[in-house]
Amino acid sequence: MTESSAVGQLTHGFLFSDLRGFTAFTEARGDGAAADLLDRYRALVRAVIADLSGAEIKTEGDSFYVVFPSASRAVAAGLAIAAAASRATAEKPEQPIKVGIGIHAGEAEERPEGYVGTAVNLAARVCSQASIGEVLVTDTVRSLTRTSGRYRFTSRGRPTLKGIAEPIALYRVEVADATAAPIPISRRWSTTQRALIAAGVGGVALAIAASAVIIGRAGLFGAGNQSTGTSRASASAPVPTASPLAGLKLLWEKSGPTQPTPCCQTWWPAIDPKTGDIWVADSFANQYWIFAPDGRYLESWGTPGRAPGQLDLNTHRQEPQAAGGIAFAPDGTFYVADVGNHRVQKFDAERRFVDQWGRFGSGDGQFVQPFGIVTDGKTVYVADDDRGDVQAFDTSGTFLRKFGTITTEAGIFIALDTAGFLYRSGEAPFRITKYELREAS
Repeated sequence: MTESSAVGQLTHGFLFSDLRGFTAFTEARGDGAAADLLDRYRALVRAVIADLSGAEIKTEGDSFYVVFPSASRAVAAGLAIAAAASRATAEKPEQPIKVGIGIHAGEAEERPEGYVGTAVNLAARVCSQASIGEVLVTDTVRSLTRTSGRYRFTSRGRPTLKGIAEPIALYRVEVADATAAPIPISRRWSTTQRALIAAGVGGVALAIAASAVIIGRAGLFGAGNQSTGTSRASASAPVPTASPLAGLKLLWEKSGPTQPTPCCQTWWPAIDPKTGDIWVADSFANQYWIFAPDGRYLESWGTPGRAPGQLDLNTHRQEPQAAGGIAFAPDGTFYVADVGNHRVQKFDAERRFVDQWGRFGSGDGQFVQPFGIVTDGKTVYVADDDRGDVQAFDTSGTFLRKFGTITTEAGIFIALDTAGFLYRSGEAPFRITKYELREAS
């Protein structure tokens, strides 16, 4: 290498942006809608690139490779793209722009076709780890930009990236001023639900509870009278007032590996029948916290992404909604409602990926927003927020039937009791329904 070429190797910021779910969108909506979505996405990214003096090195399909004169410019661009995508999705929700962004900074060889080298490859690998709406950066980028005070960084662990020998520390980056604001809560939600959400963020509480409960995004709902197989509730019936829970005794309350922040919310507790361990979804980190029965935090499990065995546990709407429904079978096999990827995934008792089924759509066996999930070890029931129904599958993912169409504004929550009855609740209309799960005649 000559002295002049060495001097020319300045530190740049390398950004990769990927449009997530594009293949599924194309299959569900058709080529014309997909082309329109791609045009909107590209125009959005290119506007940000122009504003922040970036250079578009390569565009292939639904991905961008961009270089910026500094790490700080790259971070500013990543956040601007994510924000613009969120606004564009709100303006045209039928064409959601779901982006994942990865950034690294370093030196690279400049060639006629653009910059090449390890720094570029690493940025591409970081992008593959980003969840929808997330901007991920390496520790190098964090070190170069954190003293500005403009950004807040949250650790995302040290994953081993494809083609990279050593694990790399990754961080989610957000605008610092945004940390004072909570995750938006729909104004349709009640005061009680808001209080439960505020109390539940970042922590897990365990108390003596009934044998059948409805687990929802706003807390725990009693399963109702189990002595009858029919529902008496109607949309016009008054909403019952819950009695005080004077009989509950708090046993412990613990937090996982991250502190409560606007980006981290804990939902959907479930109990592993083989070990008694309690699992709870850290939804916006796309993983589960695992606690021992005595409250000791044991470990976290789950890798964000779209590949088989990887998870996307939030909805990525204008007002993101935490999810991560999980259902254990008696033998320890478990099923995850992988809402962001519009599918259900099956894992064995050793947490090894077994199978997956579903894709975006309104047909049988398809999903839009799969939230609630329960199983008795023979059948898997999945409640879909947007479709408004419950679909039943065998344990291999074969569609069996669907039932219970109902319009809700904030999700459908389901639970099975020991007698084999299924309960379902949802907001607007505020009611709970009980089903006897008969085989089709």
